[in-house]
Amino acid sequence: MAMAPGASVGGITATTTSARSQALASQDPAAAAAAAARTQLDSVLQAMAADLESPGVQEQGCKAFRLALAEDGVAQVVVSVGGPEALLKAMNRHRTNVGIQIAVCWTLADLSTIRENACRLAALEAASLLTASMGAHSDIAELQTAACVALRGIAVGGSDCQAHVASYGAIGAVLHALRTHAADAVVQEAGCKTLKELAAYSADNQAAIGESDGLQMVVQAMRNHSHAPGLQEAACGVIRNMAACNASFQTQTVALGGIGVVLRAMQVHASVANVQWAGCWALFCLGVHNAAMQQQIFEQGGGRAVIRAMGVHRARTVQEAGCWALRDLSAHSQSSAVSTSSWPSKDEMVKAARRALEAHAGDAGVQNAARIALRKLASTNSAAASQRVERPMGNAVAKTSGKRPSTSCGTVAMRATKSMGCKRSPMPSVPE
Repeated sequence: MAMAPGASVGGITATTTSARSQALASQDPAAAAAAAARTQLDSVLQAMAADLESPGVQEQGCKAFRLALAEDGVAQVVVSVGGPEALLKAMNRHRTNVGIQIAVCWTLADLSTIRENACRLAALEAASLLTASMGAHSDIAELQTAACVALRGIAVGGSDCQAHVASYGAIGAVLHALRTHAADAVVQEAGCKTLKELAAYSADNQAAIGESDGLQMVVQAMRNHSHAPGLQEAACGVIRNMAACNASFQTQTVALGGIGVVLRAMQVHASVANVQWAGCWALFCLGVHNAAMQQQIFEQGGGRAVIRAMGVHRARTVQEAGCWALRDLSAHSQSSAVSTSSWPSKDEMVKAARRALEAHAGDAGVQNAARIALRKLASTNSAAASQRVERPMGNAVAKTSGKRPSTSCGTVAMRATKSMGCKRSPMPSVPE
């Protein structure tokens, strides 16, 4: 929360709210809060500027900024008074002070949640100091976590922001953090989330991650921390962004045991919708336009995992991802009616897709995915199954004729990445 008037943080005291501010508060509480925050933060800035060489004053000033950011609407005030510049100046001047480095990393992470602020931090070359701090303090787990979160926040600001982050060695810094803190689930999750955003839509970044054994580290993190749902979700996101429409990374991930760790995540966290959603997208992207990989996914139980996820979690996100996965796995089911504990029948797949179509009649994404899955199932099944696909269920009807929705590699990869929460925009090319 914001510093109260008269409160002191490390010797930095907020000024008392003026009578004018008090009067304003009764008329416009939001404007009054912003005005009070500006007054308080001006005091913090003055204290920091007056004692640049004092680690204590600088650290407490940085913490005061983060405390203020907990209040709604204060982030833009922090930027307008020059908060980012003061934070980066403290970080640069006190590079060996771990307390200041951690305080600045967390504050930058909080600031970067707003796209405009992320762009501002990119323009100030914040990633340069963040990656330098990670290199200088590679043994400090909290710093690695905070810096990863800040780098991710900047990267999602746009294509230029993503390129800015990568240009300062963020991929290498994150992978070093994953390698150094392999036993720390918090660092692993933060690192995977950052890699997911850096890999989104960027062939160059994907290549850099692949060449540095990034996929191996992500798969190993999933093995080491199978109990951590946030990490499993983030790691599935990395696999998705790396594998989508890239046969080389699909093959590499599968050779590393990628299918197995995704299925294990879906099994262990069967009640967590986000893990099921992320797992379905990962399976889809591991096999998209690659029949050999699709066969392996199906034979290892991928079809059954998708059916189970769609049955337990009726949320649109899981249904859309599941339908896309079923689209590619449908060709590998050998019978329309016979199923096993590992392999669903085509009838089960049709029912799951039709259920999604009916339950989300007003959702364009689910409708598109379900119709495409049903069309694919019909084309690989008997004429009878095709007739069942065309039969209406409630208000939902799956057409098997007319214009086909686009399923080009770029289109489906784009949909997968957008659905999974990768926020970078605009998009040059492919579910937290």
